[in-house]
Amino acid sequence: MPEDKDKESEALEKSPNSKDAADSSSLEQPAGTVPSAPKEKKKKKAKKVPFVKRLTSGSNLYLIAFAVIMVLAGFVTWVAIRQDSADTTISVTGDELTDEIIDELTANESNIGDVTQTLTVEANAIFNGKILVKDNLDVAGSINVGGPLTLPGITVSGSSTFDDVEVGNNLSILGNASVQGTLSVQNGLTVNGDGTFTGLVSAGRISADELEILGDLVVTRHIDSGGASPSISGGAALGSGGTASVSGTDTAGTVTLNTGGGPSTGIMATITFNRSFTGTPHVVISAIDANGAVLDVYVTRTSSTFVVRAASAPSASTTYTFDYIVIE
Repeated sequence: MPEDKDKESEALEKSPNSKDAADSSSLEQPAGTVPSAPKEKKKKKAKKVPFVKRLTSGSNLYLIAFAVIMVLAGFVTWVAIRQDSADTTISVTGDELTDEIIDELTANESNIGDVTQTLTVEANAIFNGKILVKDNLDVAGSINVGGPLTLPGITVSGSSTFDDVEVGNNLSILGNASVQGTLSVQNGLTVNGDGTFTGLVSAGRISADELEILGDLVVTRHIDSGGASPSISGGAALGSGGTASVSGTDTAGTVTLNTGGGPSTGIMATITFNRSFTGTPHVVISAIDANGAVLDVYVTRTSSTFVVRAASAPSASTTYTFDYIVIE
């Protein structure tokens, strides 16, 4: 249009181009002056966007929301699992073995590992049948047996506590044995060594070859001497046809002397012990009838015999009776 062309021409006249402006400026400078280089425009620095603003902008905001949801879901799942594990009672059920399965297991034996390996079972185990251990059985904890326990032999190296123990055969104790309560023996008790009792010993009968008592002996009942009777032989002091007899034991008894014709002083009888004493014993005789009371008699003794002697001549055809007690 004519109006537009007029406006463009006016703009060209008012704003000369850069080349003309540069030439005119160089002409206006005095001579000998080096024209200065055109000034470069300063570059603008990019503004830094804050981290929070960048984090919450656009797609980052959706990513944060998704992560928060996943964390919350994981936490809720963990709490639910913990609650279920605390409230749930674990029950173990098993299937019974049929006869066919038992026959198959019996026919097919399986070996697990070898003797150099160890099989560890963390859980509890229940065996309804028998268990055969072909080697040693080491138990680190306690053994609780609900029924009878049958053992061909048992060796206890430490301390053991038993409520009731029944030994069907022999019980051999190589070391010391301490009984805190009452020891009841239904049959015989044989002790090959020494026995020491600090308390009261009550027994209906005690049979011992030798009994050594270090303290006083208190007998609240009678003393009965036992054993076989000693032997006796009449002496020349009994006269012709005289006889002698004895009844009792080595410890105590009665001697009966019957004189014949022409008795005299000297040996009336010799009594020989059934079992000799270790040393020479003490022999005490006493008359138990009137005839013996008036007769002067005395004894001589050795470890195996004692002899009744008359200090005065006894009467003919007369009976003399004496009791004796022998103590070593």
